[in-house]
Amino acid sequence: MVKSEAIKGDRENSLGLEAIPYPVYFVHPYRTRWADVFEATTLPDPSSIYQRFTEPNDAWIMQTDLRLSRRGLDVHLVSQPMPGAINVVMNYDLGIRQLSYQSYIVSCRADTFRPTICHHTIVQNPHNLLSANDHLVQHWPQPGLIPRDVSRGSRLETIAYMGSSVNLWSAFREQSFEQKLRAIGVTFRANEDASNFHDYKDYDMVLAVRDLTESDYFAKPASKLINAWHAGVPALLGPEPAYRALRTSPLDYIEIRSPEEAIHAVTLLKEDPKLYRRMVENGLVRAREFTIDRIAARWRQVLAGPIAEGFTVWTGRSTLWKSLVRPTLFAVQAGRNIHEKHKYLKQRDHGFRPISGRFT
Repeated sequence: MVKSEAIKGDRENSLGLEAIPYPVYFVHPYRTRWADVFEATTLPDPSSIYQRFTEPNDAWIMQTDLRLSRRGLDVHLVSQPMPGAINVVMNYDLGIRQLSYQSYIVSCRADTFRPTICHHTIVQNPHNLLSANDHLVQHWPQPGLIPRDVSRGSRLETIAYMGSSVNLWSAFREQSFEQKLRAIGVTFRANEDASNFHDYKDYDMVLAVRDLTESDYFAKPASKLINAWHAGVPALLGPEPAYRALRTSPLDYIEIRSPEEAIHAVTLLKEDPKLYRRMVENGLVRAREFTIDRIAARWRQVLAGPIAEGFTVWTGRSTLWKSLVRPTLFAVQAGRNIHEKHKYLKQRDHGFRPISGRFT
């Protein structure tokens, strides 16, 4: 367990976050991968170890623990749920085998199924706010993000897709799309190397039109848009709900559905450098809403508010409730959790895909 008291001299507490009512335990089940951090007395800055955040537990659990610890909050890193305490876990590590009904569980719902073996859920898409115990917390910006080189000015020469090409709609993987871009002086790069997702210095625009099923559309975060804002690059994005939920101006991003619409948008921005600069400037302003400090404050608000309030009620239950009702509810919820997971996987692999208008 990492004690926050051990790192009081090495905080990022620019917000002066108030204390939380109860200790909170972040559960990362793969202790051996992070043995140095589990045993550390001085915690590393997540931005300095961005290459290590390759798995959901790393990006959600480890990163959040580090960022909140470095801001002085009473949070601790553990490898198994702590009985009688608030535990934050990934939604697929909910402690079924550990019979975690003696723990107060806060599940981080990544872009996957809805968890049921938990008391609260942290969601990254507003369409997943399905009950009073669902709480929207935008994901952290890309750790170690290197913004676009400002010396590039209004040049629009390179467009990047940051992510696995399996999710990029096949129409944008066709040679004809790249050929049409080259004809107007633009190169398209598909960056699938997760260790380089932070580096935008040579990119003038990002594109992300993903061929996802509806279940994924309503679970994916707005991270590609938020990262583009922080990086100072305009974005061409598909019609995903998370992006639309944040859109307040046409300058936020350009929504496209086809390579033809992409070519049109790129041509427009190449021919109108002033519009390109306005999109960049607008994005940098919008990025202020999603800084690390802002997201840390949101985590603190949720942990100190509804989660702490629910935990107080939970701990105040009678001995009979704790010994009989808790395990019974856990068994019912475990069954529902398995059902939700299977339902999601079926819809993810065989559901309707809005961008291409087909079923798979």
